[in-house]
Amino acid sequence: GHLVVGALDCDGEGWFERGVHIAKFSAWLPGGSPRPVHMGPTANLLCPRSVFDSLGRFPGALMHGDVVFSERARAAGHVLWFEPRAVVAHRYVPGERALRERLRRGVQLGRLRAARLGTRRAAAVYLAASLLPVRLGHILALTTARCRRAGWMRALLVTLPVVLAAHSAALAGESWAYVRALVGRGARP
Repeated sequence: GHLVVGALDCDGEGWFERGVHIAKFSAWLPGGSPRPVHMGPTANLLCPRSVFDSLGRFPGALMHGDVVFSERARAAGHVLWFEPRAVVAHRYVPGERALRERLRRGVQLGRLRAARLGTRRAAAVYLAASLLPVRLGHILALTTARCRRAGWMRALLVTLPVVLAAHSAALAGESWAYVRALVGRGARP
């Protein structure tokens, strides 16, 4: 009766694409044990039709529609259950376009978070933590723990410059959204 979230492997062995994959999907790498997770990416999510109908569609205007859908599911009492043996391969846009995508997704995530936070002070705190190495360090620690759990430490170490660039691009996008929220303008993706 759970929503089942499957693992996401990288479709391709290239250094750059593997690094972007780790930055983007470290929480859902193949390996480790089954467990509840906070979110289910649309690339590998099994949802009973009755649950899907009760929760409503993915917001189509957002790249983070799966985040909103997962939040609705958790708010309704559903568990998002990760099954690391249910693996699909995820394909990437090539090269620098992948980093631009991380930037755009960061802007959208920052917009969502700024709207939820509701106060300029909270947006200012997230902005400061995003500009300082506080959040980057925290995100890298989470990524490292997730790679260790999945047996992907070698891949993380080999692609660390790309992982850092991808996380930095997302944080830059978020920061832009927080600045726009602080000055009273909407952030454009």
